[in-house]
Amino acid sequence: MRFEDTGLTKEQIVEDAFNYAYAAFLPEVSSQFKQQLDKSYQDQLNQLGELKESGQIDEEQFNKYKTQLDGSLDAQMKRLPQLVEKQAGPLFQQTRISPALELQKHSEKSSPELLAAALLLDTVRDPIDYQKLDAKFGAAVSGVVAEILHIDSHPDAANDNLAAAGGDAKRIVLAEIAANLGQILSQIEKAPPGSTLKAPLKYEENVFGQLKLLWGNDKKLDTRLVDLFNRTAEGLASSFRIELTDSGAPELVKSTWAPAKPAPGKKKGPRISGD
Repeated sequence: MRFEDTGLTKEQIVEDAFNYAYAAFLPEVSSQFKQQLDKSYQDQLNQLGELKESGQIDEEQFNKYKTQLDGSLDAQMKRLPQLVEKQAGPLFQQTRISPALELQKHSEKSSPELLAAALLLDTVRDPIDYQKLDAKFGAAVSGVVAEILHIDSHPDAANDNLAAAGGDAKRIVLAEIAANLGQILSQIEKAPPGSTLKAPLKYEENVFGQLKLLWGNDKKLDTRLVDLFNRTAEGLASSFRIELTDSGAPELVKSTWAPAKPAPGKKKGPRISGD
């Protein structure tokens, strides 16, 4: 994945943040794939062991099948770098590029430092990571990253911390919600005709709860979120929608339109991810 293909503004700090974040992302994806391969290998090896213990295969057959299994794992591990490179781009686009683009296109404030902070959220795992980030990108970036990580690391006080967060931190959280809704809309558009995607239980209420805590910080993102929420709700055949009161505050209401029903003979589609 190249910075030139992201659509992000060509500012040096944004490009540096992209390179830094993507370089940190690749080993994580590689580790996840390796864990999947190791688990698959161990499961198959255990099955072979059970067949041997039950007498369905003898020692010679066990060794033969294990050699084949070892060879398959070795071949997969050799192809791992290519697989990681192929899969990492779309995953990084979804998790980090999409929220940054929401900020760039739909926020009242989309400074290079803010875009950099949005890209770098997943690069801090411990105090040493934070020190490296602060040294390379400065307090204007690392401070926002630290504020959001503090919210995420204290789920019991998340609502209070979110409501009390600074404007830039709130903008990034709003952008992440917008990116998630945009991805759901994309799933809806790609769903087979006549199918109906279903949201997880309390999904609409949970999204609105966050939006209400963040409301009024960035009018452009507020407008963007209401539009995305209502389009997503309609696509999910949800009866919820957001309307604005006379004072301009958001309100979650039951809509008057009737949710569309799947065509006769069509099965309901899968549930969407709530992440």
